[in-house]
Amino acid sequence: MVSILAHADEQAIEAAIARVEERSATELVVAVVRRSDDYWQWRVLSAAGWGVAAAIAFTFLLPDASPLFAILLQIPVAALVYFVTGLGAVLRRFVPAAVLDDAAQARAMLLFSERGLHDTRERTGLLVFISELEHRVVVLGDSGIRAAVGDDGLRFYVDDVIDHIRRGRAVDGILDVIARLEPVLVEKAPVRPGDVNEIPNRVIRE
Repeated sequence: MVSILAHADEQAIEAAIARVEERSATELVVAVVRRSDDYWQWRVLSAAGWGVAAAIAFTFLLPDASPLFAILLQIPVAALVYFVTGLGAVLRRFVPAAVLDDAAQARAMLLFSERGLHDTRERTGLLVFISELEHRVVVLGDSGIRAAVGDDGLRFYVDDVIDHIRRGRAVDGILDVIARLEPVLVEKAPVRPGDVNEIPNRVIRE
């Protein structure tokens, strides 16, 4: 899978993060993961179903053939289906949207915790999370950010980033969200005396 961000894109995003953190108490992290789950349960069910269907079709079309061939046919068919259903364009149409949403949300929350965004001094951790395969974006803020912006305010930016991703311009969507959040964060979460950079500004890739 080709990444949605080039090295130059990451540098531009990291510069934008640094600018926001210089002007506010926000600890902003942008994370891009290749996928939030492998969805193996869905892929196995599909592979098994198509394998059985292939065996039935083989038996129907060649009734005099040995049943062993029908049984063996299931293996390559199931393997092919399992592989194909792991491709992003297929998976996004095959797995229910709610399942993709839940997987991205769960992965984002785990990363939020792992990277210490829940434990900043002013409770101002903010995560912009992008899952490439699912084309999903999650924006999470700690209590200080939610108090300033509100949950609805954070969700407002999600659709815009997704639209940019679909048009092949993920970096523009991320930079636009950061630029629009910046004045709000500067006003609602101003820099405090002794403020330090608690979390590195680099884009997280997993």
